[in-house]
Amino acid sequence: MIVARALAEYSLERYALATHSCSWILLLADSSSARLSGFSLLSILNEAALKTENNVKLITIMMAVFLLAACEPQDRTPGMWLSGERVETKVTDWSFSDEFNEIFVQTNPWYGIPFSVTVVVASTGDKVYVPSIYAEPADFPGSKYWNNVIADSPDVVLKMGDKLYPRRARLVTDVDEFEMAYEALAAKYEFWREGKNNPDKRPPFVLISMDDRK
Repeated sequence: MIVARALAEYSLERYALATHSCSWILLLADSSSARLSGFSLLSILNEAALKTENNVKLITIMMAVFLLAACEPQDRTPGMWLSGERVETKVTDWSFSDEFNEIFVQTNPWYGIPFSVTVVVASTGDKVYVPSIYAEPADFPGSKYWNNVIADSPDVVLKMGDKLYPRRARLVTDVDEFEMAYEALAAKYEFWREGKNNPDKRPPFVLISMDDRK
């Protein structure tokens, strides 16, 4: 079942529904007696589908899933589609990204529903980078769901302020480029500066360059 598989993959990041502007979806689902706490979207959908005599419940849950598409990421809670003004012109100086402590990255899983996350960002000249931290040492893409998505489908969209920038994600493997990107992060963020100066405080991570789409 395509929908079931899609939602199963999506639930890997434990989509937290009860947040800010999306919290009203809890009320919608609660009205159909579906318990969201401790369940993935897949679990809820399957539970509702099994009770085919109550089609209203299934329709309500499906509506909640698709209405959720309007939600952008919030902190560690992922989102779906990003909205904003799309910038198609080439960016030759990303220094304006210093204004933003966090930005959004929209990835594109195989099932057609975007998966977006919040990341930090640093730049140097015409290059812009984002890190991805792992819970334990691992080779890219590791267990991070959005890393697995960009490994298969590298085209992404960055959101800074109210602007959207189409980019192509690329794992940084060159030692010199890695050091340059790490320096940019350390210059901007205390957390990364501490890690760079003290390897004991350095988390397992990779750096991803957000390049022009060719």
